[in-house]
Amino acid sequence: MHTVGFGRCHWLFVAMLLAATPSILLACSDDGPIKPRYTTDAIGSEAKTNDLSEDAATDLPLKPDDTLWNTGIFDHGPLAVDLENLAGTPDDFELVDVLSADERPDEPAAHNCPTPGALIFTEFMADPDAATDAAGEYLELFNTSSADIDLRGLELHSGAAVHLIRGDAPALVPANGVILLAASGDTGANGGIWPGYVYDKIRLSNTGDDFALVCDGTQIDRVVYIASKWGIRAGHAMTLDPSCLNTMLNDASACWCNATTQFGAGDFGSPALANQACP
Repeated sequence: MHTVGFGRCHWLFVAMLLAATPSILLACSDDGPIKPRYTTDAIGSEAKTNDLSEDAATDLPLKPDDTLWNTGIFDHGPLAVDLENLAGTPDDFELVDVLSADERPDEPAAHNCPTPGALIFTEFMADPDAATDAAGEYLELFNTSSADIDLRGLELHSGAAVHLIRGDAPALVPANGVILLAASGDTGANGGIWPGYVYDKIRLSNTGDDFALVCDGTQIDRVVYIASKWGIRAGHAMTLDPSCLNTMLNDASACWCNATTQFGAGDFGSPALANQACP
């Protein structure tokens, strides 16, 4: 791990042990430059014993023809720093520990994007009554394909809000099956539902909004609703009629209706269950 002082901010370099490319975090200090640090686990053997001067900087774990640390892992985007500016002696550095595997951020699983319409929204709760909006909102996704789909690496969008689906365990939508995505996993607070995945950042307006599933910039499915035109009632999820299970038909308000089956703490819906036909 290296930190190099640049005025009041410094770069924190973390050599991720799971990949050859180091990762970079940006950190600042109100007290001015922070003393440079390195760990013997994160740099080459020559740099452990030699002065970490400009010449020794090439002993860091980089490609032979590359003087930049570069990564796209973190949400704030790719960052790079020119290592030719590194200079110092062993006395200028402080030994520290590298991040353990448990401390590293979860990475989305490698994936091939599902085709548009392979996953579609079939139910949503925008205005819960037995729970707060922040805890009781949920989305249901149906897999129209014949293969299981792992959602990790895909994104939920609503307006300008974006949630990247990630985690250690797969967020699987079984073939011709559903997964419940919810704002809270606390069954005592979310109205009594058991989600397969819990998201953050996404909040649905009671009067009208949109939500979408996106993969690498490609929209897989999207729903736009206006509560007054759709007849949305407080405490009732909107459910998609089983005859409308495709990405075109679920755009139409005529294919949606207020749920009439009570669940959990008293709201109405069929979260993670088959929908009833609309009247």
